[in-house]
Amino acid sequence: MAMIPLLILLMNVTLLRNHSQWEFGRFAQVTECYHWVSKKITGVETTEHLIGVDTTRSSYTTTTKFDIPHPTHPLAVKSKALLLQGELFLQYQQNFFNSMGPFTILFLTVGLFVMFRDIFHRDKCLYLPFMLILMLGVWIRLSSSGSASGRFFLLAYLLAVPCEAIGVLFSMSKLSQWRSQQKEANRLRPVAIGALLSLFFIVGWVDSLSSNDSRRKSDVLCGNWLRQHCKKVETIVTESPTLRVSYPVDFQERYNANLPNDLWRLIEQKQPEMVILLAHTKSDHAQQWREEMTRFFAKRTMSPVSMKGAPEGAERFLIFIKTDSPSSSRSHSLTRTANRD
Repeated sequence: MAMIPLLILLMNVTLLRNHSQWEFGRFAQVTECYHWVSKKITGVETTEHLIGVDTTRSSYTTTTKFDIPHPTHPLAVKSKALLLQGELFLQYQQNFFNSMGPFTILFLTVGLFVMFRDIFHRDKCLYLPFMLILMLGVWIRLSSSGSASGRFFLLAYLLAVPCEAIGVLFSMSKLSQWRSQQKEANRLRPVAIGALLSLFFIVGWVDSLSSNDSRRKSDVLCGNWLRQHCKKVETIVTESPTLRVSYPVDFQERYNANLPNDLWRLIEQKQPEMVILLAHTKSDHAQQWREEMTRFFAKRTMSPVSMKGAPEGAERFLIFIKTDSPSSSRSHSLTRTANRD
């Protein structure tokens, strides 16, 4: 526990020594867990929320009782619907299995079976609770926002690596014992171990080559197109799924809404010149969401960007720009329309 404050101190006095203030890391997940637990205990949603983060800094600001009329986010609708249908757990399970992989889960299971009694020793008993707390945090994120990523299980996996290693050693030991009963066992034992390690290498190599995400390239192309057709903007607000699109855009400040509930407070407080949202084209509420967002931003003198001539994949995004900003008159490709094609 002492390492965390020591690392924070070390980072601030070395790499961040020229910052105007001390940086203490990201606490969005802690705030999110607090609101989730409070709602489960009291049944009432708290009025204090995290409103966002400046991507050039790690500091957060909060607001208290800030009521803003806004459309219902499709992810919030999706989260409630999935929970009622019992599909939220299936989505959580799918993310877990996709992130871990079959071999990892197999050897983790073997390791837990082998060292079941050792888990309760005082020098090992903290691993399992920490791992379960981290996995609970992923569940809170999924249930509150309707979306999650397999990478959220990475910290839990790092805690489970010793258990997986024990599972691998136990499997290799049993394989060696079985081979020792056969003829020419001493000569074949290195071959068996080498074959097992080669199998791990081949499976990992194939998995790394097949993990290409086509959306990353599409997001970059859309961001480059947006940069070519608009001048520099002062402030951009994005959602987590649309953050990559904003990278090529020329901006002064950028704020990312980690949760749907944070989006409205961030827009109201920062008054951005550009907002990049996910269109949720696969949602049943996509058209209603688009119309409500158009009306919502029209009250803030912002209009949707026409995606005519945009690269493939740009239809996944809803981009709004300030009608009276210098960047709004850059190109005819950014003509504002009341309804997006």
